[in-house]
Amino acid sequence: METALLSDRIMRAGVPLTAAQVIAWLRDLRGRPYVPASSYDVGAVIRATAGGRDFYFAGVNVENADLALSVHAEGAALSAMLTVLGPAALVQEAWVMAAPRDLAADDARSHVSGSCCGRCRQHLWEFAATPQIKVHLVALNGTIRTQGISAVLPDGFSFADFHDDNAAAAYDVPDDMALAPRVMRPSAPDEAGILSWLRELHAPGRISGATQAIVLRLDNGAGVAGMRLEDAAFTGLSAAQGAVAPAAALFGTFQIQHAYVLTHGAAMPRDSVAPLSLAALQVLREFGTSRTPLTVFAADGQAWRTNVTESAAHAPTHAKPWRKIIDGQLLR
Repeated sequence: METALLSDRIMRAGVPLTAAQVIAWLRDLRGRPYVPASSYDVGAVIRATAGGRDFYFAGVNVENADLALSVHAEGAALSAMLTVLGPAALVQEAWVMAAPRDLAADDARSHVSGSCCGRCRQHLWEFAATPQIKVHLVALNGTIRTQGISAVLPDGFSFADFHDDNAAAAYDVPDDMALAPRVMRPSAPDEAGILSWLRELHAPGRISGATQAIVLRLDNGAGVAGMRLEDAAFTGLSAAQGAVAPAAALFGTFQIQHAYVLTHGAAMPRDSVAPLSLAALQVLREFGTSRTPLTVFAADGQAWRTNVTESAAHAPTHAKPWRKIIDGQLLR
């Protein structure tokens, strides 16, 4: 399938969407969430602006055997937004549809609309253009209940309350043809191409001071990218979580064949790598194996080649968030 047609499942740009089009998109996402524990499908669509243009991003929920590591649809859509638009993006509006997978649109209960959990409200607030943005809760039968983000999260706060952030104003948004390949490519490039892809991706690391991006090579040959999402309440998503959610929305079922990671920032030495956290490795394990290959890049292009199990021995801590690499080996 062409990149543009496939990416329509998770992003659209150029033409404003009507409420009916968004609802049709949300209905099309049903059946794609990975929900073996709950069988409860959640889809979200957000409208974001960057560079004076409107963009729409979709996400679905993805459960994990460690339930706390599950990805919610709103966070998934935001991670896709950051992957494609970087720090230039601001959320203007959001739609959420949540209902049991086996519920039909003509069921007597189809008028009940699920709501955003507290974590997702915090995520939306973090990237909201203003405290007045609207959140539309869409029932399966199409009825809509609309609230302002300040109503669903009273007394909300974000990094914008504590820091002047000029990243959005300084960041140039590429043209539309370059956007979809940032989050998904039907045929993943070779390792050099993936490193180049990772270097294109930027997101505000407001806690860590670093951008972390991941590209997953899937069993169907496709590549899918994700970004770490950080918010002021420390309820963000890992880059691995950010990547498995669009993979689910795009392909339904999939297996990870290889994961590639790049972490970089002004405070991080260019000859060092940031091993993935145990939580991120668990996300990869859910859709791979304990031996799934993992390539971790330094900003200078050096690579540490490991796998999910071996990498666990080097999980980062606050005292040692990254490790220097020489000739492919980590220094103690």
